[in-house]
Amino acid sequence: MQAVFVNTRLGWIGVTASSRGIVALMLPQKKLETECPSKKSVERAALRAFPFMDRLLNDLIDYSDGKKVDFYYPIDWSGYTPFQRAVLEKVRQIPYGQVRSYRWVASQLGKPGAAQAVGQVLKRNRIPIILPCHRVIQRDGHLGGFSAGTALKQKLLELERARADRFMKRDNRGK
Repeated sequence: MQAVFVNTRLGWIGVTASSRGIVALMLPQKKLETECPSKKSVERAALRAFPFMDRLLNDLIDYSDGKKVDFYYPIDWSGYTPFQRAVLEKVRQIPYGQVRSYRWVASQLGKPGAAQAVGQVLKRNRIPIILPCHRVIQRDGHLGGFSAGTALKQKLLELERARADRFMKRDNRGK
């Protein structure tokens, strides 16, 4: 596995990949705490090993600049249960700039009573932003949780100009 870091307006974002695809994304940090002398050679090796990595890093920069980006990159699903993968694949389908509820995700999977289980899967999402768990909110429009805190979740939604109030009206009508 190789890790690559990119400095964005949101902060430093790290991406780890395997031969199967993206394994993890480290959410933005103000400082790159993992400085090491071989960092540049690790990055060059990762860019050669994963042809999509250079494009992904540019997409992360564009995303942090507020540009619409569709992150359809290969994912390494190793270690995920079938339910976890189903939840994350459904969340991946939520369009840029839109939100859905935990209940909506559970219903889409044919498990309408599993909203809390969906929340637990999203809490452990190893690839946030690319698998956009920040686009999932509570049915009443409250943000719900986020592994890096609700301030970052709110910032990502604002970046995408997502509006929970529009979702609440639609969801409360049952659509």
